[in-house]
Amino acid sequence: MRYQPLYDMPAGRITGYEALIRWTHAERGAVSPAEFIALAEETSLINPVGRYVFARVCETLAELRDRGLRELPFVAVNVSGRQLEGDTLLAQLLDTARLTGVPPGAIKLEITESLALDVARVGQLIARTHAAGVKVALDDFGAGYSSFGYLKGLSVDALKIDGSLVKDAAKTMAGVAILGALGGLVRNLGMKSVGEFAENLQAIKALVAAGVD
Repeated sequence: MRYQPLYDMPAGRITGYEALIRWTHAERGAVSPAEFIALAEETSLINPVGRYVFARVCETLAELRDRGLRELPFVAVNVSGRQLEGDTLLAQLLDTARLTGVPPGAIKLEITESLALDVARVGQLIARTHAAGVKVALDDFGAGYSSFGYLKGLSVDALKIDGSLVKDAAKTMAGVAILGALGGLVRNLGMKSVGEFAENLQAIKALVAAGVD
């Protein structure tokens, strides 16, 4: 597992992390999830992979707590479409949190925009997740669906603006305008905004100018 920090720009500090899984191959070293997650979904191995991620994240948070960290950071975990099938996802997370003594609120589930278009099904999941104290973020927002209508039916806590838009905002005036519009939209919806691919000062300045959190 790797952990990528989420930097709260208004607060000026790291407030959370995103869990990134890697397959440690004997010969190839760390293999990107882009090379094995699709296969795991096709073969239903994504469910044990998901359980592993929940377990490792909760174990890591428990270790931080045991070392005396008073305020645990939240950790965002990406959720696959196959994991949303049935009603086991939330139960798996809550069981793992209970066994490790980690508060459910320390976990944030990230659902891609394409999955969120199924508003009825995903909306019910989000409601149950919120009732359990777990937050939900909408990932890869603006990556290609560009429909704002479904947002009215989803009470997510945060929208993650797709990295391609952040990179474009650092290069073109049109990109700046689009990022600024999205930042305003998210703010007016009462959600937190997260910008992906903030890999250099130019991209960070574009996010600050757009009012992204």
